[in-house]
Amino acid sequence: MVLLTLALGACEGGRWEVGVQASSRASMASSTEPAPDDTSGVAHRESRTPRATPWVDATPAGEKGEPPQHPPELPIRLSVNPGCGFRGQSLQAVIRTESDVFVSVTVYYSDYRMYGTHGGGVSSDEGRFVYNWRIPASAPSGWATVDVIGGREGPQGTEVGRADGGFVVADVGGCA
Repeated sequence: MVLLTLALGACEGGRWEVGVQASSRASMASSTEPAPDDTSGVAHRESRTPRATPWVDATPAGEKGEPPQHPPELPIRLSVNPGCGFRGQSLQAVIRTESDVFVSVTVYYSDYRMYGTHGGGVSSDEGRFVYNWRIPASAPSGWATVDVIGGREGPQGTEVGRADGGFVVADVGGCA
């Protein structure tokens, strides 16, 4: 299992930090590094947390008026099938991107809760990743959002991308 963490945060001196962190379950379990002292939820460059990819410094424009540096954008497309479902029904998110991209999928239901529907992995050589799940019995009816974030270390540095889509959780007889 691979954990992909993306973060954007302001650090000391008004500097922006954008980052992708990819860790395997084995490396997370075997790490002896102390946790960072910062509890804000945003990792800073000084953090001693192990990471497989470096952080990209996205410093605001300097004295010479240079634009801030942003990580290269990674193309990510998402389709969710079916577009309407009932509690207990299986759904599938198909993500198309480039090869060897760390992909994280999270489903947020109409009450903004996940109900355990999140996962991830690495896209295939063809750039495809499929995430299957069942709509939880306790999920509320209404619109649910599928949020996909991807990242990898590319030839020009860390590349990140995002896509979102959704589906309707219907009551019995509610899907047309």
